[in-house]
Amino acid sequence: MKNTLKFKLIFWIWGITVILVSLISYTNFKHEANQVKKHLEENALNLASYQAKKIDEQFSKAAVIPVMNAISMENFFNIEDETIVAEYLKEVIEKNDYIYGSCFAFEPNSFEEGKKYFAPYYHFSKVKEGIPEYIVLGDDTYNYFNQDWYRLPRNSENPVWIEPYLDTGVRVFMVTYATRFQLGDKIAGVTTSDISLVQLTDEINNIKLYDTGYAFIVSNKGVLLAYPEYWYELCYSTMKKLKDNNFTEENLKALEPLRNKRYIETELTGELKKLSFNDKEILTILNCAVKIINNLSEINKKYPATTTLTIKMLDQMTIAKEKAISEDIAKNTAVLEERASERFLWYKINEKTINRLKHTIPDDKLTFLKSLLNKSYEKIELNNKLKQAGFNDPNKILDYAEKTEMPWYLINKRIIKNKLTNNIPPEKLKFLEEIINNRVLSTEDLRRELKKLGFKDKTDKTDEITEILEQLKESNSLPLTSNDKNLSILSKKLTEKYEVNVKSINKIRAKKNLVFMLADLGFNDQEITEITDELQTDEDNNFLINEETIYIIKNKLKDKFVFNLNYIKSMKHRTFSEGELNSELRKKGFTEQEISIIKENVEKLYSFLLDSPDPYWKKTSRIYVYPIRNGDFCIGFVYPEDEVMKELYILQQQRIISGITGLLLLLIIIIIVANSITRPVTQLVKFVNKVARGKLDEKISIHTSTYEVLTLGLAFNKMIEDLKKYIEENQKITAEKERIANELNVASRIQMSIIPQKFPAFPERPEIDIYAKIIPALEVGGDFYDFTFIDQDRFGFVIGDAAGKGIPAALFVAISRSFLKATVMNIDKPGECLRLVNELLCSEDYMNMFITMFYGTLNIKTGELLYCNAGHNPPYLIKKNGIIEALKTVNGPALGAFSGVDYDTIKLDMGDGIVLYTDGVTEAFNKDKEIFSDERLQKILENIENFVPEQTVKMVVDDVLNFSEGVPQSDDITVMAVKYLGMQESKKCR
Repeated sequence: MKNTLKFKLIFWIWGITVILVSLISYTNFKHEANQVKKHLEENALNLASYQAKKIDEQFSKAAVIPVMNAISMENFFNIEDETIVAEYLKEVIEKNDYIYGSCFAFEPNSFEEGKKYFAPYYHFSKVKEGIPEYIVLGDDTYNYFNQDWYRLPRNSENPVWIEPYLDTGVRVFMVTYATRFQLGDKIAGVTTSDISLVQLTDEINNIKLYDTGYAFIVSNKGVLLAYPEYWYELCYSTMKKLKDNNFTEENLKALEPLRNKRYIETELTGELKKLSFNDKEILTILNCAVKIINNLSEINKKYPATTTLTIKMLDQMTIAKEKAISEDIAKNTAVLEERASERFLWYKINEKTINRLKHTIPDDKLTFLKSLLNKSYEKIELNNKLKQAGFNDPNKILDYAEKTEMPWYLINKRIIKNKLTNNIPPEKLKFLEEIINNRVLSTEDLRRELKKLGFKDKTDKTDEITEILEQLKESNSLPLTSNDKNLSILSKKLTEKYEVNVKSINKIRAKKNLVFMLADLGFNDQEITEITDELQTDEDNNFLINEETIYIIKNKLKDKFVFNLNYIKSMKHRTFSEGELNSELRKKGFTEQEISIIKENVEKLYSFLLDSPDPYWKKTSRIYVYPIRNGDFCIGFVYPEDEVMKELYILQQQRIISGITGLLLLLIIIIIVANSITRPVTQLVKFVNKVARGKLDEKISIHTSTYEVLTLGLAFNKMIEDLKKYIEENQKITAEKERIANELNVASRIQMSIIPQKFPAFPERPEIDIYAKIIPALEVGGDFYDFTFIDQDRFGFVIGDAAGKGIPAALFVAISRSFLKATVMNIDKPGECLRLVNELLCSEDYMNMFITMFYGTLNIKTGELLYCNAGHNPPYLIKKNGIIEALKTVNGPALGAFSGVDYDTIKLDMGDGIVLYTDGVTEAFNKDKEIFSDERLQKILENIENFVPEQTVKMVVDDVLNFSEGVPQSDDITVMAVKYLGMQESKKCR
């Protein structure tokens, strides 16, 4: 059984298929899993980058406001007037609704002698309704001098971000950007812009990542700025609100055990359901409860099993020790406490590490360290490797290891002064000083900024922006930077524009088009509406142009000028990505070694990807953290791994089921096919064995282990004898074929002899020029042409194509040609002539044979052409001026098909020439099964510059043969061209 053909087919085909399908399925799964993770990282990076830039833009705009406030206070305000300060703050938050509030907090006695506390503050008390509220902070119960938002910027030369905190003045969680301001030479106070964490949380909650994934924003100390779910606390105010919502005393008493405890929404909902509250009551309780935003340490306390995430995140993001970590948290986070002050997560053993340790550790351990050279490891991973290698104190090695990441770079004066002075040439240090705290702008970015300031661009009549850009360019290789020189140019241009606009305001006297004039001055739609609302109008509702109008517009223009000038001065800010920093330093000629020194000493911000349980669902997740450049914050995205891979696992299960089903079906099919293959072979062997009874000169004997082959070998003897008989019969058939071929050859010569072959045909008649060529598909063909002078003035020509090919078609052509010759001498009109020929052909039974024919007579004196088309391809008429068109014919049926059919004729004006052909030309095929077509024939004729019949016919025939090269000719090819020269042309020829 194993030696049979059937078994071998089944075993090898199905067995190899199973192995290949299994390998391919496994490889595809691994590849797709890697692709999913790769796409996840790419999508996470794109989403993180987008959201980070979106939030960064909000923080960046918020960071501009205190700087502008400080400049305004120092240069433009009369601080003795509280109303001016309040109106300014109101305008700030109304124009910048992305912040929660803004404040001027004055030093004691700075605003007014004897006034210790004075901090005017405008904020959105109802954020969603956009209603601003004014309060003055500061008293003995709210001593803002001790608050971080005042104390830290008061003692810093630079603006600072304040960690998230609960402001007891307005009872709102917020982050603050603040800077101090001076009046004269003294520090007069601090100005702030605040961002509500509730707003950030609402934005974060709108980010959906699979089913349970979420996003969060965390500070560099591990304090959560925004988290996908609030913590709820039932306090005194909650009970009061519930009482106002008609909760009974019994219900309020039932809530007492839950008071002053923190719950996430799902936990609080579960507790309330245990107390038999319905869904409507639960929703009311949630709305009345206090929402609290916690930091990572609180989450860690709630879920101690997930401390690894906290350790990684806090290690990665430059964390100081948490002030409020309780003793039980400290026990669960010993590693965190030990390394809380470190700013890096990854460690690298480099040459410097080896050199420091080579005299203090044994050679075998030094060899192990060299094997780790220039490889980056997570702290815990490197600790485990060192312990496995026998190091008793791995932390000693970590202290000497290089700490690395893929950072953002921030260059400041401290770094240049303390770390780079001895390593970088002075002329290059000058460039570094130039770009610190500078904002590098692309041309398009700067155009947008200038457009916001009211400058006109190339879409307007005057292109002020392009002129400014030309003055700002320091070199072709550098981007445009917001350094002191460029800011000075922008300020100067803005001042010049302001002065010109003031002069134009003085000239306003016309009442018409005031709105358009305000737009030309740089006011936007909202500002124009504010101005026109203040202007007086007459009875016809036209604006009154008076001194008060001029005064209002001047004040508005001045306010806009001051705002824009302060905006320009606040543009200094710059953080680099690694690629950006490399590019800018290389353009300035820094060597790679110098670039490395700079990057080793600059401040770094980090983005990273973690595989760790998330703090909320405790599920293994991929957590991507991306830096927000302004504010020392990071945005994180949690992707649960089971949800990320869910569709892939489902798809893989479906593929496995489908694969097994397919393999079983394949086995059945292979068995059926194997039976169908081997059964005929076995039957053939049995049949051959039965008929193998004759004798040859020699018997063949085959010895093999394969049963079917052995049987076939025994039957081969009979096949030899049958082959002898076949050879004898084949010789007879070959002789018969040769005889038929000779007869066909003779028939072909006879047929060609009756067709005109001599050209030029009528050398004595220069009025006419004709040329024709025929190529039969077989020895004899069904195409023919003929021409002759009927009398002294009339020249007749004909072309025809009989149905089919070979001898029957040739005989039918001969009959048709004879009938035509007999009639043309007696009948002048081609239509009458072909009608008679048709009647003659139909009178006899020619086995349903028919022939298409085009017959025409040309009067060589007048050029008049009479013709008739009996089902033939329309010829082409070639004008003397080179215009080519298909000859308009009234096509009658082919000759011999039907009797009693008359044929019409059309009289044509004198033309220059005519090209006739059979369907063997246009229906020729090439190797790609493409047809030659009428369009291709017409293009050939259109390319002829000087129509000469012989050249034209040969060109057409050659093109057809070249087109169908390598393909057997399917039909006879016949082409004939007639050119009418006329009497005058013939004289010219002579």
